[in-house]
Amino acid sequence: MDITSSNSNNDTNNPFDNLIVLPDTKGSNPSIYSCTNTNLQSFQRDGTSCEQKLATEIFGNTSTTTTDKVHSTNKKKIPPFKVNCAICLLTTHQRNGFVSIISNSYDELQSTIASARKSTLVKQSNGKKLHADHAHFVCAIKLSSLYTLLSAGKTRSKNEMVTKDILMQIRNDSGVDCLSFEMTNESTTSIQIKMGHHLTSLLWLLQDDKQPTMKSSSNNVKYIIVMGYIDSSTAMELDLPGGKRHLGETTLQGVIREVEEECSLQIDYDWLVGNVSKIYGGSTAATGEEGDGSIQVLKPRKVKGSVSGDAFFVMTPPPDMN
Repeated sequence: MDITSSNSNNDTNNPFDNLIVLPDTKGSNPSIYSCTNTNLQSFQRDGTSCEQKLATEIFGNTSTTTTDKVHSTNKKKIPPFKVNCAICLLTTHQRNGFVSIISNSYDELQSTIASARKSTLVKQSNGKKLHADHAHFVCAIKLSSLYTLLSAGKTRSKNEMVTKDILMQIRNDSGVDCLSFEMTNESTTSIQIKMGHHLTSLLWLLQDDKQPTMKSSSNNVKYIIVMGYIDSSTAMELDLPGGKRHLGETTLQGVIREVEEECSLQIDYDWLVGNVSKIYGGSTAATGEEGDGSIQVLKPRKVKGSVSGDAFFVMTPPPDMN
């Protein structure tokens, strides 16, 4: 690409008015890839199609939306590489997605949790390796307990009290069988429970949200499905399933893949797409950013001074999880 040519300043022939792949290399002559026909006008008209075009060109024709890594087979023996999307793609187009499944009833969540556990066991029995980010366990926790942990801060007595409460809820779930001896010993006071960034973000969003139906109160106890990671014999982390979408994916496609990778829960795309706005790859033509009311979409306004690239889907247990 000759950026010094006379055409380089012509908007109609500007190679940089397209989706661009920049190398993460310190080499003296790095290559820059420009995907034609993905200029600003085309991207504003259909950003997903532009991303899919770029994904097909750099990854080939095989499963472009199921991986963000490519292993080159050409004669130049280019080493495997990974593509990271710039934040501008996430904030102006499709976002990263996270799922929060909430219910007034502990029992109502059990079929969804059982489905995730069953799928995990099937993978393992078939010799399939779990994803590197796969949770050690999945369970339901009271929202009020998580809010207490969030507000406890560095207060030792409050932390010990809410940690004991959350541990008791996890211990009482017979499906969680990976706790350490220290975590199952009720007399242990050295256990640390921390919440991941996405669970913490959602709690703040729900707390600030104007719709009281999503808030927990003493008269209306709510439960939320969380993933658990055992960091050590005395430390665990709780978080939400979800993550970064791949190039060419909509927010919904990305979040469904991430949820399956991280906790083996298989959410029916056809059900989800009918309850979420087109803004995130759904089919509901809503005036706002929510679907028909059964799935609420929340997103942080700013993260570290910048617009966030995350969307949180707050829903009741998905139907037909048996």
